[in-house]
Amino acid sequence: MAKKVSKKAVKKTVKSAKKAPAKKAAAKKPAKKATKKAVGRVRKAVNQVTSVAHSVAETTSNVVEAVTQAAATAAGTVVGAVQSVMPDHTGEEKKTEPGT
Repeated sequence: MAKKVSKKAVKKTVKSAKKAPAKKAAAKKPAKKATKKAVGRVRKAVNQVTSVAHSVAETTSNVVEAVTQAAATAAGTVVGAVQSVMPDHTGEEKKTEPGT
């Protein structure tokens, strides 16, 4: 046979069952708040990292441009010096006057 349950026990069980959803909702609020804060912090960190990455990329680009320009200038100087020493394509050497 089934066990006999008192009215008091039934009331207590019903009462605690009604309170359970309220406890769940109360527990969810801090978790939601913490999640929102964490998402905000992550977004802020991502923005900072992106900003630093753009800055580093720009600096690197500027350095590469400067090095390329210096290399091109040096190459142009070398080519100019070599061309001044080399004979013309016609086979004649350049005549240089003494003292100039």
